[in-house]
Amino acid sequence: VYPYYYGVGAPSLSAASVAGLTKQIITDQSSANRSFTPSVGNVYYFAYPAAYASLTSILDQNGFETIADWTLRTENITGLDASAVSYKIYEFNNPVGVAGTYSYTFIG
Repeated sequence: VYPYYYGVGAPSLSAASVAGLTKQIITDQSSANRSFTPSVGNVYYFAYPAAYASLTSILDQNGFETIADWTLRTENITGLDASAVSYKIYEFNNPVGVAGTYSYTFIG
């Protein structure tokens, strides 16, 4: 089982840097709600093994659809077993203008 990764960082983090974000094992791939606490200028990241289907929706804390505001790329992340695994990495397109805590629901 390979983990999901999520968190905040500078725009255009490498796959290895995304692997340094919060790691979590998720057993239900249908949806996940995650909270982010960015600094000004950070963007959000959500990544999971590419073997799973692409997301169909990403809702902000107010229930608004934001999937068009995320860029999907697929890159390899090396796991603890030293195997390179293909991951779907979603990166939010807009750097945060106001620091705080925000939540998003990722729906597959």
